[in-house]
Amino acid sequence: MKKRILFLALLCMCLSLTAGCARPSAEQPMHHEAPDSSTAADSEVLIEDEPPQFITCRIVDGAENGVLTLAEHGAGGSGVYTLGLGALPEGVLPEEPLRSGQLVNVYYGAFTETWPMGFGGVTAIEIVEGNFDNRCSLYLKVLEDLWSADPALSEGVEFVGIDLSQASLSPSEQSAVGWIFAGNHGAELLVGSVEELAEQGWITATPLSTCGSGTDLSEPEHFFYEWENGCHFSIAEQPMEGNYSLVPVTFDATKWRSSLGAYMFCGCTAVQSALGEWSDYTIGSEVIS
Repeated sequence: MKKRILFLALLCMCLSLTAGCARPSAEQPMHHEAPDSSTAADSEVLIEDEPPQFITCRIVDGAENGVLTLAEHGAGGSGVYTLGLGALPEGVLPEEPLRSGQLVNVYYGAFTETWPMGFGGVTAIEIVEGNFDNRCSLYLKVLEDLWSADPALSEGVEFVGIDLSQASLSPSEQSAVGWIFAGNHGAELLVGSVEELAEQGWITATPLSTCGSGTDLSEPEHFFYEWENGCHFSIAEQPMEGNYSLVPVTFDATKWRSSLGAYMFCGCTAVQSALGEWSDYTIGSEVIS
């Protein structure tokens, strides 16, 4: 009896070891989880997706030079991607030339864990017809024109602050436009209003006292704001009333360096054609402080 029990125990141990050494079968695929981004900083980690996968994006910029910046399209979409067209296999690109403002479906097999993200194993790029809108290109031009106005405000800039929350751009389009603009000038991007960046400590706030008021400076009412190594840009659309044959937009664009250093394009206007193309904009007035 004791020998039989010992034999059964040894048999169970052998079966357990055999099961532990077995490889997963085709019916039990292995799942690869994305590594922690904190351990993969500044490195391109290729994350595999189960094909076929596709994502719909707006081409924000780069159709002319072959390096696309793409903004994820759709409710809740916040992703920003880059895609170089030169290394894609033959037959991936559509016959029609790509343009900034188009919606495209990008079919891929993997993506890189970077920001902006990239694609791997791209098998097709498909243009989504009837959804052209190049408002991102319009606002990139406005920002570049504003950068050139009163160039002294842009000297020594290491950080570019962007607030496009009052423009008709999706969150991903706002991020893409800000990233492109800051990169064009070799600066690091910070997103938020002047007030938000001041609260975060990026912008210096110096208390001001009112002459003869006896105000306790421990709780000042007024501050002088200044960004020593940065410059803030914002575009705010304004409401329009009436009926129009073409879709119009009016907006103000502001470049800000301090409480006494700012430049504004006021009452700007552009119109969108029935095909989604935005015209060049006109400036109602320019204000400097």
